[in-house]
Amino acid sequence: MVSPPQARRRSFGIGVWPPIWTAGGLLVVAALFRSSQNTGQTTFSLLARGPLGAGAGAVGALGTVSGASTVLAAVVLAARLTTRAAMAAAAVGSLLLVAGLLLAGSAGSLVQLYVGVALIGLSGGLTPPSLATAIGAAPGEGRERLLALYATVLSASLAGGPLLETAILALAHQNVRLPFFLFAALPLLAVGLGMRPGPRPGAAPTATGSPPPRTEPPPEGARPEISNPEALRAMAWALEADDGTALVAGLSAPTPHAPPPAGTPPKVPPPPRSARRRRPSPGPAVLIGTPGGRVALIIQLLYSVPFATVTVFGALLARSEFGLDPAHSQLGFTTFFVMSFASRVVLVRRSPIASKLAVFAGCTVLTATGLALLASGGPTVAFFVAMALLGLPHGAIFPLALSLVASSAEPEQLAAANAGLFAVTSLAAAVTPAVLGVTASALGYRAMAASALVPVAVFSILLATQRRGVVG
Repeated sequence: MVSPPQARRRSFGIGVWPPIWTAGGLLVVAALFRSSQNTGQTTFSLLARGPLGAGAGAVGALGTVSGASTVLAAVVLAARLTTRAAMAAAAVGSLLLVAGLLLAGSAGSLVQLYVGVALIGLSGGLTPPSLATAIGAAPGEGRERLLALYATVLSASLAGGPLLETAILALAHQNVRLPFFLFAALPLLAVGLGMRPGPRPGAAPTATGSPPPRTEPPPEGARPEISNPEALRAMAWALEADDGTALVAGLSAPTPHAPPPAGTPPKVPPPPRSARRRRPSPGPAVLIGTPGGRVALIIQLLYSVPFATVTVFGALLARSEFGLDPAHSQLGFTTFFVMSFASRVVLVRRSPIASKLAVFAGCTVLTATGLALLASGGPTVAFFVAMALLGLPHGAIFPLALSLVASSAEPEQLAAANAGLFAVTSLAAAVTPAVLGVTASALGYRAMAASALVPVAVFSILLATQRRGVVG
């Protein structure tokens, strides 16, 4: 007779739910998801400004709706996920992205566009932190390299996505609706490629998605022997009752002394204080509580305002201040993400990075220079140079910030820390477009780009104060 949980697993047709994704499968999902999400983020401004006739203020409000939806998904959903549940969340987020792209592309009114953009934002708050949690759970020294590889795959997909959109817009005579429909197929493909048969009931999957090797049980009445005292203490902690009573009678460790009398439970040394079970703290509290977490939060906030400026208003800046059509504005995004990809390739080759603070200082200078070029306007080449300069810190900051979070947070707090990083950063990105939209409406796009230099200066000062306790 099939038990109800098994029946539910079979109803999905994939063996077990959530799906089992290998590390390579997670990277494929990340690439296809991010290229499609980027299309929605960078093109909705052209759709709102052109076919729907919205002003800069409305475009900024749309960006705020997207950012607020991202924060909501990160705080309410992603922060509560375990590693295995995070994989299922990535699939759900991909399906939300499909719905958002289709609604936005077919929008006949601003109301429908708002709904579509909100769904795109929800997917962004659910899938990226879930993927980072699943990948960041890798043990040991390979974690930073795997996170850097994850970020590099994102950059590669972001570099190829705008290039493909440039070709689509050129062939479609600058029809800004068509890319939404075509890119909606990629998240569906990601979910389909990610599905793998799950393990048989009772078998826990390994990090690669395969069931662990079978081991024969010990003879009846035999005691399991554990040669590592630390492993014994860890097992005792894991099996400890809520009232502190040890439930490990029957475990024994080799000892030169005589064994205790039959029927006497062995004395188990208490676990170290750092290993005791603790209630997970909220994500922002985990970040602020450690030097590495604070640096990761500051550098992400420093770059979040310039990044929102580029993603929400970059295409409009290209058109109004540099005289570019939609297709060529997407070439600017290609330049941005190609440079991001190049910097992440360097990180992968040189990982682990020992001088993270020095890299962050260089990223600050590049960010300020790129914003100054956008604010100056001028010839077409200035736009592409500015996008190239802004792309370099985009590539370097994200993986190094994730690495700092992963090395600073306790394992049981990793999901909350990652979600907290995404949530706080997205909160800043949610407020930024509305403020920038008002600034653009009142003073123009150049003044809007110049205003983004103010938070860069503020967070640069904060970053300079965070030197103690951070490696590099």
